[in-house]
Amino acid sequence: MSGGAAILPLLAECGGDGGPAVDIALAYGLGARHESDRVAAVDALLMLAATGDLDAPQVGAHLGALAAVGDLTLTRTLQPLRDASAAGAPLSTWRLLAAALPALLAAPKAPRGTPDLLTLAAEAAGSTGTRADVPGLADVAARGGSSRLVTEARRLADALDR
Repeated sequence: MSGGAAILPLLAECGGDGGPAVDIALAYGLGARHESDRVAAVDALLMLAATGDLDAPQVGAHLGALAAVGDLTLTRTLQPLRDASAAGAPLSTWRLLAAALPALLAAPKAPRGTPDLLTLAAEAAGSTGTRADVPGLADVAARGGSSRLVTEARRLADALDR
C-alpha cells in the first residue's frame, strides 16, 4: 500500500524540530517501496532543509542503521537523495550521507547499493566543498583489491582530502 509517507510534507510544514520520530520516518520514507512515498519524503526533506529544521545527521544515522540490518532497501534511497541534492539541498544531502556511511561500512557485509551511496557522497562532498570525517572510510579504502566498494571508498576519501 502506498501513501504512508504522504504525511511527511504535512509534518514538515508544521515547523520546528520534529525530533527522532520525524527523522526515522524520513529515513524510512527515502527507502520506501513506492515512488510516491519516496517523493513525499524528498519534499519533506527539502522543506525541513529550507527552514533549517532538518537534522540531516540524525536522518542519515537512522538510514544507515536501518539499511545495515536489512530493515531498509538502500538502493531505493539513491534517486531520492540525488533528487534532494539537485533540488537545492546538496549540503544537507552530504551531511545525511556522511552520517549514514559509518553503519554501512561497519556492516559485516555492505548492503547492496553501498558503492552507489559512496559515489553520491563523493559527488556531494566535491560539489559542496565540505569535509567531514567518515568513520570506517579509511579502513575500507585501505583494503586490497579493486571491488567497487573499495574503489568508491577510495574515491570518496580522495574527494575529502582535496
